[in-house]
Amino acid sequence: MSADLSAWRNFPKPRPLTARKGKPRKYPTPALFYGYPAEVISKWCCVSLSTARAYKCGVKKPGKAVQELMRLHSERHVLTAEWEGWLVKSDAIVDPEGNETSRNLLRGYAQILAWAHDLAQRSGDEHDVERYWELLRAA
Repeated sequence: MSADLSAWRNFPKPRPLTARKGKPRKYPTPALFYGYPAEVISKWCCVSLSTARAYKCGVKKPGKAVQELMRLHSERHVLTAEWEGWLVKSDAIVDPEGNETSRNLLRGYAQILAWAHDLAQRSGDEHDVERYWELLRAA
């Protein structure tokens, strides 16, 4: 048993929690990257995963182009992969088939749907409300 105890005596003592090793951050982590995993930063900014991690840790300073790409994605100015084939113009959105839908027409659709929902509920007939939801699912 004494042989086992002597092995523990040679073990290094734990360091106090206040002591920090390693390099201090060279650049403060920009708030722009806060809350996003390195994998997302890597994909959005077209950088390697290790570079994205370096940006998050403050080891590497992101360039202006990387910061702008991150800002555009985080503020949702870039369409995601689900919208592939769609085009956004200044006054309309164009679907993959080439059909343009203006902003005013989209607003009108929303108002028409709200109006139809209101009419279905006013009738008091449960069948009308259910029919409304069936039509929406079919559209």
